[in-house]
Amino acid sequence: MIKQASYRTTMKKINSELLTPILIFQRLKGKRKFLLESDSKFKDSGRYSIIGVNPIKSYSGSGNTLIEKQFHSGKEYRYEGDLLTLLKRVMPRIIGPSEFPFTGGAVGYISYDAKIKSRHQNTMQIPSVHFYIYETILVFDHLKDEVTIIHTEVNPEQQKIDLERIIIEIQTPSTVIQDEEYQLSPFSSELSKERFIEQIEKAKEYIQKDEIDQIVLSRSQLADFRGNPFSIYRKLRKQNPSPYMYYMDFDDHIVLGTSPESLIKVTNEVISTNPVGGTRKRGKTEEEDQLLAKELLNNKKEQQEHSMLVEVAKNDLLEVTMPGTLQVKQYMKLERFEHVMHLVSSLQGKLSPLYHSLDVLMSTFPAGAITGYPKEKAIELIDQIETSHRNIFGGAIGYIGFNGNIDFAITIRSMLIKNGIAHIQSGAGIVKDSIPERELNETIDKTKSLTVLSNVE
Repeated sequence: MIKQASYRTTMKKINSELLTPILIFQRLKGKRKFLLESDSKFKDSGRYSIIGVNPIKSYSGSGNTLIEKQFHSGKEYRYEGDLLTLLKRVMPRIIGPSEFPFTGGAVGYISYDAKIKSRHQNTMQIPSVHFYIYETILVFDHLKDEVTIIHTEVNPEQQKIDLERIIIEIQTPSTVIQDEEYQLSPFSSELSKERFIEQIEKAKEYIQKDEIDQIVLSRSQLADFRGNPFSIYRKLRKQNPSPYMYYMDFDDHIVLGTSPESLIKVTNEVISTNPVGGTRKRGKTEEEDQLLAKELLNNKKEQQEHSMLVEVAKNDLLEVTMPGTLQVKQYMKLERFEHVMHLVSSLQGKLSPLYHSLDVLMSTFPAGAITGYPKEKAIELIDQIETSHRNIFGGAIGYIGFNGNIDFAITIRSMLIKNGIAHIQSGAGIVKDSIPERELNETIDKTKSLTVLSNVE
């Protein structure tokens, strides 16, 4: 059962005239910081930025074991079972309306393999599920130009939070971190271009045999890293503004990124998702850009791929939505980003009273956009064809609120930094008419927002 209670919540509002989310993040003192943002041009998600520090506990695990660590007391607890089901069971739940979409709760990621038994070794040794629980967060309202500090007391034994001290911290000028304070070498892949094309040809063989309609294959790249990871995030958010922008510190590794694609969002029992499928690089001139956009919109292969993704999303959501409420609100709209353009659709429905928002997450995970169609067969074949563990790539990153809301992006256009190595990964949807060289180039185009950050010759 999900714990439901009327926890004590305290809020303090301050004017944000001289503040930005970046400044607040830099000035906050403590460990395990996170920053969630959305570019303002994406009006549905761009109103709020959310910042947190000093979580009270963590939930992390792999396989069938979830470990709870309480940072104040040092106590640990182990839970056995399905990781996502366990998360639903241990998350506290606040009863009543909320002023903001997120008022505190779990922030973190779910790796691609969380519900998949991969034959590949997890050489990076990061958990399949990793969340921190934040009682105290700061919400930057860009519309009202206002910052709200929210503290929800879910653990009375926890050390008391001084909200006035936090206000002083974020209003006191401090040294600003410079963008250039990092060194990132050029990225390279252990999987050669020739080997990746062979994998694409293998996928097409399965498609030709009618065993599957689409398979999404991916390719990872690595680079040496030194310096302050937050400087990379600052540069990335400027160069590739996106609906989902995030920076999360997990002690021994950092996850940062600018994802264009929602996995699932539930706000006040309204479910929404935006399948992204179909990609072209941006043109060097306005004329070339328009020609590429026209070609993408009229390309039968891309239309077929996108149509499959919309159908997968529909099938995933039918069980958890109220009958008759699931609708396609937007179909195959062209959206431009810094280095690529995509075809994007939008689906919306009403959460069935029989289900919790985390049931919606479980019904959609992993996303069809990073597996293929039919999903289960695609997952099986990906594990056969690919040669390494996907880790966070193609997983989910976002929050689970005490108020029952969730918002998760698909973990793409993202970087994982651990032990001085930066890891990135991208995929391409393989269908019957796929041209292997074009699919390879698509994976390269999708990572350009990250590879251009390299600053070491």
